[in-house]
Amino acid sequence: MMRTKKMFKLIAALLAVLMVLMSVGAVALLVVCSLSSAAAFGEVIWEAKGVLTEQTPGVSFGTHDWKGYGKPCPLVKKPYADTATGCWSVKRVKLPNKAEGKGAYFKFSYDAKYAYAPGKAGKEVQRCNQGVFFFDRKGNQLPDCYDTMYPDRDGYHYERVLYAWDEVETVELFFQKPWNMKEADHDTCSLEVSNAKIETATWEDAAAYCDKLCAKLPPVGFRPEGDVTALIPRTMEALRTGRPWRVVMLGDSIQQDSFHSQFHALVKREFPRSDVEWILSMRGGTGCWHYILAENFFPYVVDHRPDLLVIGGVSNYHEHSDKPNGRDVGPTGSDAMVRVAKLARERLGCEVLIVNSPLHVDYRPHEDGDTAEGRPLPKMGFSSRQIGLAEGLASGYGELRRMCAGAKIQWWDAYVPCYSWLFASGLPWQYCSRDYVHSGELGKQ
Repeated sequence: MMRTKKMFKLIAALLAVLMVLMSVGAVALLVVCSLSSAAAFGEVIWEAKGVLTEQTPGVSFGTHDWKGYGKPCPLVKKPYADTATGCWSVKRVKLPNKAEGKGAYFKFSYDAKYAYAPGKAGKEVQRCNQGVFFFDRKGNQLPDCYDTMYPDRDGYHYERVLYAWDEVETVELFFQKPWNMKEADHDTCSLEVSNAKIETATWEDAAAYCDKLCAKLPPVGFRPEGDVTALIPRTMEALRTGRPWRVVMLGDSIQQDSFHSQFHALVKREFPRSDVEWILSMRGGTGCWHYILAENFFPYVVDHRPDLLVIGGVSNYHEHSDKPNGRDVGPTGSDAMVRVAKLARERLGCEVLIVNSPLHVDYRPHEDGDTAEGRPLPKMGFSSRQIGLAEGLASGYGELRRMCAGAKIQWWDAYVPCYSWLFASGLPWQYCSRDYVHSGELGKQ
């Protein structure tokens, strides 16, 4: 049977469902976002024709005073210059197709070209990023979304679709110079953005966006073992019948990337009756060693009222940073993940799904000097025997699977299918990345 990247996407980013449905014939899992249409789809929310400058209404250049999620994140304005760090930022806008407490899709398009030149020899050449900040009704920052821009002398046209979940009140589009750029190093980056537009969108727009990205990637012949939906029957029933359902994605910035892959639109396509609110709950670089603590379990899990809790990311095996008096404060690794899953199931009565590490670092063998815009790498095979190449991040692969089986918690493998398509792609090293650790729009698939 034909197994496309689309199928893999659902396994890798929580989408085992669609893949199972299409390639195994089993009913699949996952979530779908319900959309409230208070405005005509495709309505222009904000638009600026021509090149963005400091004189463009609603546009400023500067740096954001980021103090952490749940806090305001104002833009500190400063004059634009090729030597200045920072970003072009568009004023915050509300989505007219988004009802209070409901999620909604939106799309944006723009043209951009840039040239980055490090001032020091040997300094890594990074890409510019484009992103979106999300804010709640009090103006506090929620988890954001970053994506990559591609260097092109003649410019590049971008069209992207994102989802604003229930908490989101306003969104702020921005265009960021490279993270490692420093004025003290005499780095320079010319960044020209033009013809920017933000519009309302539908889940059909988001699904078409996924199709367009997946068409650029190789097919994946991954077939999960067993029934990957056996331990989440109520979620599967909700997808089929249209019963309102809340799904919370808990994890780190890699889990955040999975959320922003728009996989939920593909599941909506397969389960058109579904009525699911899809919620993102995360902290960068953070694993279940943080969420297991009562003071964190309540705001990150309980307050979101999940019917299905999806635990993922790559930070669960990191040494955690919550160390008062230099001592660890709780369990880590697979143990912490399973404990959070059990606690949620027992206290909230929700179903739980644990997904191991999806695509993050590009671990393919390469030569020094290889770049995202450089030579294509050879197409390579990948198998579970190569799990060790990811150092500590995949160290709990077998252990986590065994612990989930013992606790009767649904487990999905995202690691093998993700890296299978990357190794088989033949694309340049880090072509699908936006930085060393995180994925761009292609890697999020």
